[in-house]
Amino acid sequence: MWVEQRLLTQAVIRAAPLPDTAAYVTLTDSAGNFRLREIPPGRYRVWAVQDQNNNRRQDRREPFDTVTVTVDSTASVVLWAFVHDTVGPRIRTVEPVDSIALRITFSQPLDPARAPDTGAVHAFALPDTTPVAVRALYRPAQFDSIQARARAVADSLKRLQDTTARRDTTARPRTPAPAAPRAPAVPGAPGAPSRRDTAAARVDTARVRKLLSQRPVPYDRLVVQTARPLTPGAKYLVRVRAAVGLSGVAGDGVGVVQIPVPKPAPRDTTKAKTP
Repeated sequence: MWVEQRLLTQAVIRAAPLPDTAAYVTLTDSAGNFRLREIPPGRYRVWAVQDQNNNRRQDRREPFDTVTVTVDSTASVVLWAFVHDTVGPRIRTVEPVDSIALRITFSQPLDPARAPDTGAVHAFALPDTTPVAVRALYRPAQFDSIQARARAVADSLKRLQDTTARRDTTARPRTPAPAAPRAPAVPGAPGAPSRRDTAAARVDTARVRKLLSQRPVPYDRLVVQTARPLTPGAKYLVRVRAAVGLSGVAGDGVGVVQIPVPKPAPRDTTKAKTP
């Protein structure tokens, strides 16, 4: 599955020799692999379908992928199943992230091969639709990386300023004597830990990572950064033009968000009143 970034097990594989429509059918195994044996040479149209209703065919809203291959003696192909929408992405929700950022969630994944275009996203302050300048657009992974770096810097500064976290070096702890080396346990001996064969799992994990790295990961969210802070309590309209989904269909969308008002800081009642 392209969107979920996982192997599609028990998927229906249909291979129809062109120009015929009658197909050879098989299923993928637990590793997402399939094999059609002893089929005649020629050109085939191959489908991989997540068969949700078990009818061995591709139906509406079922994730699938299709490709044409030429079979001589052997042929191999990788298919990336996803839902093929006939309409473009729409805005599902708009949520505030911080004082200068909004998160747009779309109704379907966007084409990861297309870079976000700041000129396609517009924001307006309501009710008079005053334009709000958009400074930057980020994919989810990009924004999370920026936020992680900012948190790391803030944590480092806090540790430097926190004098109570500094260790007291006036009394040095005694260094314990080194422990005597233990003889290695013999596999199979009483009390010895059992060995687990993890070679197959490592190979499978490496294969999956290599396979998934062949295509960029789809995403259904964008983070919009504005040039100026958003006003607490105010409403904003966000408009997106020509957002392109995985099927290559573009769509426009509109969403409205209200910026929450920060709660007042609680009063400090720990201080004793002066008599």
